Amino acid sequence: MPIADLQTIDRLWCTHNNGKFGYSVQRKIMNRVDGDCTAFFKKVGWMKPLESNAFPSVDCSAVMVSFVPCLGRW
Repeated sequence: MPIADLQTIDRLWCTHNNGKFGYSVQRKIMNRVDGDCTAFFKKVGWMKPLESNAFPSVDCSAVMVSFVPCLGRW
């Protein structure tokens, strides 16, 4: 997909939810957690605790870039 299209989708996504969702929002969160996928997943609510505060570890190197849009470069 062309970069301009991704930027348009991101702009529309952010505009219509007051900046709470979007590729750029995910990128900012990923930067805040220094690229730690487990911390990112917890921060955005994609990972819930199994027991008390126990979270499984996530190996982002095994995940396709398209799975987490913020990992791509654009």
